[in-house]
Amino acid sequence: MTRLVWLTPIIFIAVMLGGVGVAQATGAWITSGKPVVAAGALSAEDVKGSMTLQQAADGLGIPYAELVALIGAADPSVLTPSTAFKDLEALVPGFSLSEFRITLSDYLTGGTEAAAPVSTLPTVTPTPTGVPTPTSTPTGVHTGAGEATGTGTGAGRSRTR
Repeated sequence: MTRLVWLTPIIFIAVMLGGVGVAQATGAWITSGKPVVAAGALSAEDVKGSMTLQQAADGLGIPYAELVALIGAADPSVLTPSTAFKDLEALVPGFSLSEFRITLSDYLTGGTEAAAPVSTLPTVTPTPTGVPTPTSTPTGVHTGAGEATGTGTGAGRSRTR
């Protein structure tokens, strides 16, 4: 009988904590009070200082890299997806959220392009090797006009009638 007395509270606690664990594991456990933004559901005017860069990129439906390029930070490596817009004024000199909304609105309507991320890697243009030029025809290759050229031996010889 004494074992049954402890069984009910243990089951109750396991069910309650199990629900929290499942909610956290699936991402449904939200304690911040901030609403979850659906992809493509935001406009430039909806961007708030409390939003992170990743939330804004997801809500606006643009890639995170393009959003960072629109911000125009001298050193984009200081920005992370979890950086809030309210923190950008300290990280990016001259950043203003109200001016950024105008830039973002122009970008979303197709008025401006995002600046391409600066790459420090050199660009290498591959050069083809072993490719014949159009003016030369290797020996034994059919040119499309008449018989094959060259003096092949064996099974590759053409017959004349």
